[in-house]
Amino acid sequence: MAGGGDGSQEPRQAASVPALKFWRRSGFGISSPMAEEAARKIKSLRRPVGDTDNETLGASWPSSPASKRAAQVLRDRVAFHLERGAVQGRVCEATTAQNVYLFPTGMAAIYTLTKMLRQWPVDQTVVFGLPYELILKVQEEYAKGTVFCGLGDAAELKLFEEDLAKREHEGRGRVQAVWCETSSNSLLKCVDIAALRKLANRDGFLLVVDDMIGSAANVDVLSGGVADIVVTSLTKLFRGFADVMGGSIAVDPRSASYGPMKQLVGEAGYADYLCGADAIFREYNSRSFLDRAAKTNATTVHLVELLQPFAQVPASPLTRRRARGGLFTLDFASVTATSAFFDALDICKGPSLGALVSLAQPYVQTVSRNDKERGVGYSVNATIFRISVGVEGMVPLGAKFLVALKMATRAARFSEVYLRSGENKEFGDASSQPHLDMAAAYVERDLKLFVKRYYSWPPPPPPGTPPPTPDDEH
Repeated sequence: MAGGGDGSQEPRQAASVPALKFWRRSGFGISSPMAEEAARKIKSLRRPVGDTDNETLGASWPSSPASKRAAQVLRDRVAFHLERGAVQGRVCEATTAQNVYLFPTGMAAIYTLTKMLRQWPVDQTVVFGLPYELILKVQEEYAKGTVFCGLGDAAELKLFEEDLAKREHEGRGRVQAVWCETSSNSLLKCVDIAALRKLANRDGFLLVVDDMIGSAANVDVLSGGVADIVVTSLTKLFRGFADVMGGSIAVDPRSASYGPMKQLVGEAGYADYLCGADAIFREYNSRSFLDRAAKTNATTVHLVELLQPFAQVPASPLTRRRARGGLFTLDFASVTATSAFFDALDICKGPSLGALVSLAQPYVQTVSRNDKERGVGYSVNATIFRISVGVEGMVPLGAKFLVALKMATRAARFSEVYLRSGENKEFGDASSQPHLDMAAAYVERDLKLFVKRYYSWPPPPPPGTPPPTPDDEH
């Protein structure tokens, strides 16, 4: 389209804002493999003959026998993993590939399910617990009458139960679905999902669980009859290489809502919104899913146990840590310490998780920077730091974390000494200085012990060097 100067750019830039917002929340778009394939075939593309108005989006995208087989294997694999960890054993019909639906991204799966559920004549959706920011925004924008129970604790569960009991007497609408995560992103809290299941059985609402953080390698939310629907990100640990996105919806055949849900999916005209290359890449790299999950779990335990003592030192810059599977979150005493830790931590930085390499993410600054006030009310502070653990060796990773923690401690001491002014004290009164000194000494001591234990350090002296005197030994 021809246009002149700034006048043609302003509408285009204005239009890009809602387009980007929709793309982030719906998860639909052109993947890199799809774009590359389209670029190769652009000259040979022709408009199809006949009436295509009623065709489902994505159903006519060119595919090969190999990509169709890959998509089928993916469905089988998702269903298998959802059933393999059955805590209570398989009590009746198991989830199969016919109950698994694939999408180009995890957000596309969430968006599509939310839009589908709008067809049901029920009035309200509940988000229980603090989920990933975009999940909440999709429910608030596209679901029916969304109610947000962000704490997700026992007290809020009791209030929710009491509210359900009052609805019928007060003539209010029923709850259609309750959405939750196992566990929450990024505070890694788990809601009482068994209690929610009991309420769902009593009041007839759907229980929808997003297992992106825990994944089927670590948690069982389907085979025991807990969730009616499980939404899974196939981008993260399942895929493991952070290069192709994907998502899935699995409907439990044992759910009382199974029949209506299958009918709803059929009426929506579901098709695999995948290009052939996407399906093939996902299938190939997901073969090592369980092996990678086991390794990241073990490394995460090692790192958390290594860092745990520091969270117990008074006035240490590290105040809390939580862990679930291959993910853990650190909470520091100040943004100063958090920033120093981030700068010193010698691992990759990025917002994804479940990749081969470990990833560090200052969560608030990268995910919820436009909604900080709401996050603070649920302890999502600017001082938290999310770590996704990769498959690197646990010993070198541990050394990197201790070095970064040492730098965070030094930054905290600098802030205490040089930035204190009047009543505006970042770390409290002067009596905290001995505690900071103790924390620093603790880090220094543990770092030396760690290095001596796992590495040949210090390195051997050059030939001809005289032996050290007693005063030189440490």
